[in-house]
Amino acid sequence: MDIERMSSTESLFSNAIQSETGKYVVGKFFSRVDKLLEIRNKDHEISDALDAISIPNDPAKRARMEEKFTDRYLKFKTINSDNVDVHIDDIYHPLQLVFCDNGKKNLVDDTFLLINRKITCLIGKAGQGKTTLLRKLVQKELNNENGKIPLLIILRDIDWEKHNDVCDIISLEFDRFGVTIPKETVMYLLQFDKLFVCFDGFDEVQDEHRRVALRAINDCFSKYECKTVVTTRPDTQVTLSLDSSRNVTLSDLTLDDVYKIIDINKSIGERYKQELKVAASSKDEIKNILLTPIIVDIFILVYASMDAEPNTLTEFYGQLFSIIINKHDRFKYLARQSQSGLDNSKLHDVFCNACLQMIIRKLPIDLKEDSLRKIFADSCDYLGLKDHKNLSHIDIVDKTSLIKRDGEIYSFIHKTILEYHAAKSIANLDSNIKEQFYKSIADRYESSFENVLSFVKNIDTPSFYKFFVSRILENSQIKSHYNFYDDDLLFVIYGFNAFQFTIGSNDNQLKEHKIKLNNLYKNDDYKNKLNMVSTLFNIIEYPRQELKKKVVQSIIDNAKLELPRLVGNDEIRFTKTEKEEDIIISPKNSDNTSASTEETKKISGAVGKSRILYTYQVSLLDFMNHYAGIGQHSKQDLFSENINTLLKQLNNDVDKYIQSTNAQSALIGLLKA
Repeated sequence: MDIERMSSTESLFSNAIQSETGKYVVGKFFSRVDKLLEIRNKDHEISDALDAISIPNDPAKRARMEEKFTDRYLKFKTINSDNVDVHIDDIYHPLQLVFCDNGKKNLVDDTFLLINRKITCLIGKAGQGKTTLLRKLVQKELNNENGKIPLLIILRDIDWEKHNDVCDIISLEFDRFGVTIPKETVMYLLQFDKLFVCFDGFDEVQDEHRRVALRAINDCFSKYECKTVVTTRPDTQVTLSLDSSRNVTLSDLTLDDVYKIIDINKSIGERYKQELKVAASSKDEIKNILLTPIIVDIFILVYASMDAEPNTLTEFYGQLFSIIINKHDRFKYLARQSQSGLDNSKLHDVFCNACLQMIIRKLPIDLKEDSLRKIFADSCDYLGLKDHKNLSHIDIVDKTSLIKRDGEIYSFIHKTILEYHAAKSIANLDSNIKEQFYKSIADRYESSFENVLSFVKNIDTPSFYKFFVSRILENSQIKSHYNFYDDDLLFVIYGFNAFQFTIGSNDNQLKEHKIKLNNLYKNDDYKNKLNMVSTLFNIIEYPRQELKKKVVQSIIDNAKLELPRLVGNDEIRFTKTEKEEDIIISPKNSDNTSASTEETKKISGAVGKSRILYTYQVSLLDFMNHYAGIGQHSKQDLFSENINTLLKQLNNDVDKYIQSTNAQSALIGLLKA
């Protein structure tokens, strides 16, 4: 079948593995693995490595492998799919990308080509469709006759204690489909440009493992020049710390996008579609909320049953549980009764507490049943519900679409569902416990709480400012007013406050050197407290660009060109460190490429020698002062007064809610007198 016609065929992959088209497209993945084996006869040096590739030829085993690939990459459940997997072609609406360096916009449709000679860092808010977009890129790579072997690696699935080498991680991904490719062989596939690797969800990597994850992603491109994409929520380390990357943001949906997402939904009738479109277009409160695909999906699901028109994002999420579970009870009255014996109100309380337990324990959104059962049983016990028969999790699965079962794995339909209901549980804590809870988060912050706190801010605003924001401002020692930047404020706003570059003792001192962004802090505890202020801006959804001036960005860009010269001529302050490094010198491969890894050294008998590495560091503040000092910019031009506006707003909100609480306490005291 012609490939271009495939994408326009309605419900093309509704039964993907059974259809000839489905077998053809997915089979391309395995046919490309087969072709790797043909290389053995063309290059003796890598013949032994490629001999280690093992892929079954038995048709039945092949069919199972293709089904695994389809299920993992191209099919998924949605909140509207009623526990049925849907294929990417049945649900995908083209999303718009904006390249941060030049503002260029691209629509990721069937004609889109991702051309980028760096790592593509795809940045999107919660529910904006990052994972779905990666699925589309994988499918497009398969549809390209000259495409590579695409892999979609879910970063939260990796055990970083055991697997921290990118070749090992890729080998494990192949193994999920029944293809055996040892890590030593993966190295050659990367070097020979046979792979397209997508890393999904850097923001879901636990904080203590992020440095290792960064190195693995960096190595994929920096060592092997492999075509690489990584997704993340905004302002994580990956947006700043990759050696060679290009940041790309996902745009908010337009009203036309909302219409099209409604139109392609096959679970609702035409009359309801028109009702949804009228609501979206005529009511600004709703239109201003429908900015991401997950919110449009929830809008489709709950709008007809809502008690009142929603004005905020939290009002959408707030009615979600009750609408779904009550709808189930109305339409499935012949179904079995609650297995736990808990009514819907108690199930809601248990669900919220279980969500909070999962956030606190840093658990992923997909768990085996034993783990999920224990979380829900612990939540029942915490709430004093004794007669739950350890089956409350089954009631949630049976009576809502918020947790889906897929074989042995139970998964939340979307991470924001978990985060909202965890926030609801925090808001319902007793005041004393809530204060301790916020203090604990502020003092030992984990990034997994960021979107939870974004919901809490709207659900329980007074406590959020009184207990959490006040603590963050106090811990960081950030001032309430500035006349110009200091090192700490620059770090909070830009995520770094120093430039760094390295020169080897045998390098050409005049050549261009790569400038890395760094920070001046040796004390991780203090750096983390400053990071919390930066995170606070994300939580309160204050646009970071409002704090940045374009002229400062131009100075940062100039640093990448001017810094080595300024340091070399002693025109700017700097610090200098040095260390000895071993150099691996490898023989050329048959295609005239050099390998530079330890594996290559073992295989090809590479030799080595040493050199001295000199690392120079210059603070961003000194660089800005340099430009002010030579008269190229004034400090007034460089400083953004929006910083003081925001800090004043934050401090005023804290004072307002503290005073409000004090007034309420005084009133209660009068009543008791």
